[in-house]
Amino acid sequence: MRHATIVPLIGGLSIAAKQATGVDPEFFLSYKPFAENEKNVKNYFPNVPHYLLDDPDRGGFDASSHQNMDFIQALCPCAGLSLLSSGDPERRDAMNHWMLESARFVTKELRPKVFWGENAPTLYTNSGERVRNQLRDIAKESGYSFSIYCTNTMFHGIP
Repeated sequence: MRHATIVPLIGGLSIAAKQATGVDPEFFLSYKPFAENEKNVKNYFPNVPHYLLDDPDRGGFDASSHQNMDFIQALCPCAGLSLLSSGDPERRDAMNHWMLESARFVTKELRPKVFWGENAPTLYTNSGERVRNQLRDIAKESGYSFSIYCTNTMFHGIP
């Protein structure tokens, strides 16, 4: 299985993917503002290349050599969908640009078989409708389907 993570943050999804597949991620993609949050995942996977999409030339990342992977997963920051978020809808939408930018990059340039991610429960509610519709449009433009599923962390042993 070939897989990678975009915006891995502390690395939980990447570790779970390794446990599920038995192989390390091929690479991590992220952005400079999240560097402090990603120190742990870099230490856990010291041999996995970590590219910053907001570096000039994407830090040397060659998208064409990483197309058609089995899956890419995302843990894109979702401050605009957090229950602690404040401001009008336009301000909250602006906070979601990482998620939308990442979705565009992965679906248009990397084209994995599956692109999935985890986000705030608000994405599933009426408050998340604008972002959900934008994600659906990004998926459709690139020939992907879009599904959303809301679960409760109590089902997974995390109260």
